[in-house]
Amino acid sequence: MVYAVEVEYPRSAFSACISINPPFPSVATLKRLLNAAALVAEKLLQGHPTVVLSAPHPTSASASFPATIVSSLAQVFLDDRYRTKEGFTALFVKEWLPHVY
Repeated sequence: MVYAVEVEYPRSAFSACISINPPFPSVATLKRLLNAAALVAEKLLQGHPTVVLSAPHPTSASASFPATIVSSLAQVFLDDRYRTKEGFTALFVKEWLPHVY
């Protein structure tokens, strides 16, 4: 199974698609996930109110796996609270438990 995420910024030319081949993503894939999360955080810091993370073919709950990774990483980058033990727990409960990861 291949998981994918598309990162789009409305009214912008940027778009990225990242695919993950489980169970072990490559270093290049991890780099693309980190870069996508950094770009999401950067756009939000620049005042762009909307960043769209979507699974191109959501056939199951696990199809949104990369979008969840990018979203979680961006939140860790942007909010110091999520870098604490309690904050990371809250992020996990908010982002990962609803998808039953």
